[in-house]
Amino acid sequence: MKRIIALVILALSTSAALAAEVDLSVMRTDELVKLREEIDAELALNHTLTAAEKSQIQLSVEESVESYLLANGVYAVSWRWADEAFQKDWDYYTATPSLSYKTSRGRYEPKVFAMLAAQNDMPTLYYLELDGQVLLNTDIPASRVTVTATPRPTATRRPTATPRATRRPTATPKPTATPRSYYLVNEPARFNGKTYTMLGYRTSRGSFFMGPSSGNEYLIVQFGIKVGNAYSTIEDVTMVGVCDGKVVRISSDALMECDPALMYEPTSPGAEAVGEIGFEVPRNWKKFEIYYAPTNNIDEAMVFVINR
Repeated sequence: MKRIIALVILALSTSAALAAEVDLSVMRTDELVKLREEIDAELALNHTLTAAEKSQIQLSVEESVESYLLANGVYAVSWRWADEAFQKDWDYYTATPSLSYKTSRGRYEPKVFAMLAAQNDMPTLYYLELDGQVLLNTDIPASRVTVTATPRPTATRRPTATPRATRRPTATPKPTATPRSYYLVNEPARFNGKTYTMLGYRTSRGSFFMGPSSGNEYLIVQFGIKVGNAYSTIEDVTMVGVCDGKVVRISSDALMECDPALMYEPTSPGAEAVGEIGFEVPRNWKKFEIYYAPTNNIDEAMVFVINR
């Protein structure tokens, strides 16, 4: 009975039919059950996200935040998307995922807040904050849904022209500029007793059974990693691609095209591993960079560059 009453209270705030006062004490059990069913149907229709919507929200938020962090010297981040990080009210969405990354100064966990609106039936990002720093603030798209019972939820209003977020927070200072080494094909990079060499690259349209999205292709990059004369322990390896300034993750589908896939680093003296990694990129790409870090320290990034 407590659950039914709680659902009824929720419905009173979202349904025009129940906007007037209702004396629940005079309602029969079957009437309460019917009301609960109507509320559940409303929640499922206008307040429950589909898997495709969740995927689109994750992609939009992660790409925007990672592009910003990359421009500020942070290339390796970790995301956590709990169920409560997603909220939907009619055509509007909010997202509050957890984010963490490490720099030479320490570990940071800035707060992420994003607002999106449905366009072409999918969430489109229009406002984004990273620990109070406004990264995106555009006009709110109009909703296709007319809600007369209550005003637009406050969580989806566009922030004022001077939000509190304009101050740069002290918790996530911009990392100081650190010189990096850039390597082209067949230019060896040496770190921690190992030699890393980008041996070459090729593109692929996939196979009959599996291929990239329309307008895309697979970029397959071959690496060779060799251990010197001393033992070297395997590290927490991070590899991130940047295609024409946009962050691109390693593609599990593209890895199926690799021969063989680069899965590990050798640890024994004199040992060598040769393998490939794969990304999905637009067919008209011009420049691709691979940020390869044997550790999660941004000061130790090796950047391999492919100019088409």
